[in-house]
Amino acid sequence: MAFDIFTTGALAAEVRQYLKGEKITAVGSDAMGVGFARDRTGYVYARVGPGGYLCYLPGPLPAELGETSGPERYLRNAFVDDVWAERRDRIIRVRLVRRNRSGSSTYGQLVCELIRPRVQIVLISEESNAVLGKWVREGRRGVGRARVVVGKAYVPPPLQDRILPGEDPFSSFSSRLKPNDKVGPSLGRILVGIDNGILPEILHRLGLNAHETTAQIPSLRWTRIWRAVRELYDALPQPQGYVWQEGCRKFFSALEPTHKGEARKRCSSISEALILVENEDRMLEKKRRQKQRLEKGLTVALRRMEKRIDALRQDLKEAGRAEELERMGSILMAHLSSVKQGFSQVELPDIFDLSGRSRVVIDLDRRRSPAENGKWYLKTSRKLQRRRQVLPNFLQKLETEAGNIRRLLLELEEGKDLDHGEIEGRLREHGVAGQEERKQARRDPLAHPRRYCTATGWSVWAGRNNKENDQLTHRMASKDDIWLHAHGYAGSHVILRRQGRREEPGSQTLKEAAGVAAYWSKGRTSNKVAVVYTLVKYVFKPRGSTPGTASIRRGKTLLVEPALLPEERDGTRKAR
Repeated sequence: MAFDIFTTGALAAEVRQYLKGEKITAVGSDAMGVGFARDRTGYVYARVGPGGYLCYLPGPLPAELGETSGPERYLRNAFVDDVWAERRDRIIRVRLVRRNRSGSSTYGQLVCELIRPRVQIVLISEESNAVLGKWVREGRRGVGRARVVVGKAYVPPPLQDRILPGEDPFSSFSSRLKPNDKVGPSLGRILVGIDNGILPEILHRLGLNAHETTAQIPSLRWTRIWRAVRELYDALPQPQGYVWQEGCRKFFSALEPTHKGEARKRCSSISEALILVENEDRMLEKKRRQKQRLEKGLTVALRRMEKRIDALRQDLKEAGRAEELERMGSILMAHLSSVKQGFSQVELPDIFDLSGRSRVVIDLDRRRSPAENGKWYLKTSRKLQRRRQVLPNFLQKLETEAGNIRRLLLELEEGKDLDHGEIEGRLREHGVAGQEERKQARRDPLAHPRRYCTATGWSVWAGRNNKENDQLTHRMASKDDIWLHAHGYAGSHVILRRQGRREEPGSQTLKEAAGVAAYWSKGRTSNKVAVVYTLVKYVFKPRGSTPGTASIRRGKTLLVEPALLPEERDGTRKAR
């Protein structure tokens, strides 16, 4: 789904109303994008990638948008001079001004390219047009790398050759109308900023049928249509947003979808409408992936079950030879004196034939004696008889379960509302672990750090070796936990765990945790050890470094005596 020209105009107006003339006091970013705010009442968030967008959200900047030393530093403490939307493309620009110590001003622009699926944010210098930074989710092959390069001149995305009412003349518009083209696709292809979601509303307001051809409309009517289109494009963006559905898809726009009647939802802002649709889309995508995962699991379970059913049917067919094997074993045991070891086959009189004229050919195992061969036949016969008694019921249960799985697959394909938890439980019974469970199993840490407890009840964990240090810091710890390490000495990574606490640890708690870090280091024998500490989110592992290596930002230092704390018991396990 693309951003139409009405939506980008409304988004720019919302951001302008919130930020124009204000100082950016808070900036943060994550893997998905960047957020910035003037105060704690709201913030602007720019998300990059296939589902990227720009919107204003109420409330303070989220804690998960951590501060970094990347291009965000150019935004912090800058003033917003203006915000506007480009008319010919889905781009919103935020003009920034910074004043240096001498009082002179420098200008930059935050260019928000809302062009899906490669939404990206670029920070450029107005004076040199050089790229100062960018927020982008590059594809596996590095799509988009050549166009936007930090340190080089900014190259905007190529403009589509479309007509902008109000700036381009009617002659340019009319010359693009081909006689045999249908009106709907033709307008969507000719006009700037029209996507498939808003196109039905444009046609409705113009009184056009999407399926009629351009040749069926008189030239005089096209003049009136052009005038109406210009009025739509020249109208000021409205503050509200709308959400509606076309087919199976949800759309949002600042242009009211009058063609939907009451089947639309009005929101107080375009940002609210955008987030509403994005959340629903993510929920639908999650359900779609879960459905695919369940279908795949059920298909695997059914395939395994069908193999087992085929094997059981073969075993049941083989069990039909029970009487024949018992007969051969009895005949062989009755004629042991006439059978010598080393024969692979023997022909003996049939003791079950009262006339005595029938003879039976019996295969033998040369490695066994005649008696052992006879016992083997009788034992195998008894085993097949037991199998013949047990297998039919077991086979029937498997066939019934296979039928249930086929029914579940059919109902999933038909889109019926099923209990996914029950299906996952059934898959686990059949030994089919879901993809998420396999991923979680790979993510689950194997570390068992030493565990201690401070006098105030805070939990302190210490890694036992370099590999466990990595797992403790980068997998087990939360981003707001406190990381400690003896400065200048090899030693354990130590985590002071918040466990949901909002308050900061007291100085004594910090010293106790630092004492543990000093104790589990090469400086244990020293009277005093310097221990550096910071939040876990400011700890990173340099690429290609050895296990246990860590670099930090915003570190502080404590001077403490090496000392241990009381051990924290975790079930039956006791840290040592």
